[in-house]
Amino acid sequence: DIVLLSLALALNDDEATKQGLRERVLTACGYKTWGRNITPNMDLACAHLARGIAVAYDWHPGIWTDEERALILSTIRKRAGQLNAAAYNSTTFWAFKYTAGHNQVDMAGLGLCGLAFYGEIPEAGEWLATGLTDLETTLRLLPADGSTVEGVPYWTYSIGFLLQFLEGIRPVFGDSLYQSVALKHAIEYRLYASTPGFNATLPWGDAPTRDYYGPPN
Repeated sequence: DIVLLSLALALNDDEATKQGLRERVLTACGYKTWGRNITPNMDLACAHLARGIAVAYDWHPGIWTDEERALILSTIRKRAGQLNAAAYNSTTFWAFKYTAGHNQVDMAGLGLCGLAFYGEIPEAGEWLATGLTDLETTLRLLPADGSTVEGVPYWTYSIGFLLQFLEGIRPVFGDSLYQSVALKHAIEYRLYASTPGFNATLPWGDAPTRDYYGPPN
């Protein structure tokens, strides 16, 4: 919702959209945790909210009061900081598993958060570096044919976040990461993993034979 409302507000300066976006961001900042009670803020829920708030804050800097801005910054500093720490912890189940969807989604969310809050939160530069370094490694280790070991739906989920991160850093880093062999062949994998008429996907990896992530669905 946060990302979609951010996009809608960028297209049309509508007061109801603006208020809906503010309400969702501030509500999210009020949550006690962004996922997992044992080790909080170290996986997908945190990555999703970090990415969403990063987009809202970066695209619409003028809609927040000083108090709201302070709340967003303090919340992001704590939550994204824990997500960053998880990436360096060998006990985190997705850390250093570069071809796993959890790793790619978490690091894309963290990297986008680092990008959006660079210059406002001292640790943001480290978050950007963590996400970039991790995902550069991911692009080197992904199968050259553009496939995944996790199945088509998880592939769609992971690559969707990965491409959002690459688009976010494009103005600074250019298109170099798009030259990855895996990305060059990604669409071929998706096409050839489809059944006739694109009604289903082949039984590959630990996923059902349907694609339930992303805009096509």
